[in-house]
Amino acid sequence: MMILKTSRLKFVQACILFSYSLLAEAQPKTSDRFGCLRDLLPISEHASLIRKRKGFEAPFIINGGSYVAFPEVIKGRVSGFFFYDATGAWYYDAVEKGSSKIAISDLQGLESGILVLVAQPKGLETVAVRFLPGFSDKTSPRGGPVVLGASILPVVGAFVSRPDLKATAYYDPEKASEEGLKTWISDRRGVRAPAGSRVAGESLKIERTILPLAVHRAKKEDELWRPLDEELRLRLEWLRSRNLDQRSFKEFVRLMEKSCRQ
Repeated sequence: MMILKTSRLKFVQACILFSYSLLAEAQPKTSDRFGCLRDLLPISEHASLIRKRKGFEAPFIINGGSYVAFPEVIKGRVSGFFFYDATGAWYYDAVEKGSSKIAISDLQGLESGILVLVAQPKGLETVAVRFLPGFSDKTSPRGGPVVLGASILPVVGAFVSRPDLKATAYYDPEKASEEGLKTWISDRRGVRAPAGSRVAGESLKIERTILPLAVHRAKKEDELWRPLDEELRLRLEWLRSRNLDQRSFKEFVRLMEKSCRQ
C-alpha cells in the first residue's frame, strides 16, 4: 500500500514539473493578448512590478472584463490613459474644455473637486475616469495608494466600482475618505481648520466636473500596444518564477490552454 502511495506521489510531482516546463516556453497568441492579460490579472494581483514598468502603471479591469485600462505616467504625473478591449486599443492625453484642449498633465489647478474624464471609444459605452490631479489621501485606512478609479458607464447610468489596486502615482478620489479629500483640497487652498474642527474646510462641498477625453498627440501602432504587451510579458514572467498555490497553479495551467494558448 505504501509503495502505491509513493508511486502516485511521484507521478503527481512529475506531472507538475512537466506542466511548468511547458508554461516556461509558452507564449500567448498575438490575436488574444487582451484576453490573456485580462484573465491573468486576478491570479497575479500581488505581482511586484512597479519598478519594472516604464511609462505606465498597473492596469485594471473595467466593465465586467470588457476593457482593460492603463494610466500613462511621465515624470510621476498622469499624462494619458490607454484602453483596450478584444477589438482594439485607444489612447487619450487631453481633455476638451469649451473650445480648447488641455493636456491631462496640465490639469493642475482644478483641485476644487473631482474631475470625471469621459470617452466613448466605440460610441456605445462611456469610459469614465475619476481624477484629482496630485491627490494623495494620507488619512486613508487602507495604508497605501491605489490606482486611479475608473468605470464603464452606460450613456445614462451609474458607476460600476472596481477593486483597489496598488500603484505609485494614482489615487482614486472616490474611494478616499471625505475627510481626506476635504483636508487635501483645503491644504492646497491654504485654508486652516477653525477652532473646534478636526478638518480644514469641513463645510467644503466637493464638486464633480465632467470633461470629455481627447487626443492631442496620437500614438503610433507599436506605442499604442506597448503597455499591454509589456504588462503581459511581466505578468507571465512573474507567474513562472513563483511557487504558486495549488488553486492559482491550476488556473494558470487552464489559461495557458485557453485564452493564453500558444
